[in-house]
Amino acid sequence: MDYAERAPDRRLAARVACHWRVEAHGPHLVLPDGCMDILFEDGRATLVGTSTVAFSVPPSGPVFGVRFAPGEAFAIAGGALVDATVELSAWREVAERIAEGADPVRTVEHRLFAIAPRATDHRVRRAVDTLLRAPATRVDRLARGLGLSERQLERIFTERVGVAPKQLARTVRLQRVLALDGTLAARAAAAGFADQAHLAREVKRLTGLTSTALLATAAWPVTMSDSFKRPAPRAATTGA
Repeated sequence: MDYAERAPDRRLAARVACHWRVEAHGPHLVLPDGCMDILFEDGRATLVGTSTVAFSVPPSGPVFGVRFAPGEAFAIAGGALVDATVELSAWREVAERIAEGADPVRTVEHRLFAIAPRATDHRVRRAVDTLLRAPATRVDRLARGLGLSERQLERIFTERVGVAPKQLARTVRLQRVLALDGTLAARAAAAGFADQAHLAREVKRLTGLTSTALLATAAWPVTMSDSFKRPAPRAATTGA
């Protein structure tokens, strides 16, 4: 599988995690990453919602995509889509231009700059940034730091991100495990799991595989976001 990412224009870094392109020569496993994407393929634009579990994708020709940071696709979708896809007719012209050979990054970013973003909920953005850096953060403590009750945080977080804070934290830990080296026990400790048994349960829950099988699969066709793994410039951002 040929997969590559490209960083967005710095003016979009608060909203866009990356642009990416993939050509899969065989079926591959896509892991949850807390993000929503727009895929451009064969003149069509498809919004892919936040996934809660891994899913398999068949072989495909070249596909271009834009991945939004968790909670930031709200400006496009007006809400969160979860474990589902929907065709974006409003983006068909963009998809057609890309299919005709237009530069995909420039074409997509031109459209994004033209869209007046919906008001950013800075409380959700701060909560997401905290969980990306420290997924072991307790939700009640996170809520207090934002001046919210735990229930209020869960409501506004789920509205924008599509999943609850605890689910995003699980996703972050899973991604960290695959980005690390070492034994399963060492990875579990470094990624914030209580122990190796805790890691095994979470891997099974999120991917349907054993930890050993997932790591073996990760040697070839697992789609992970490099942008998701590295420290994001948006972590210190408070503006829209």
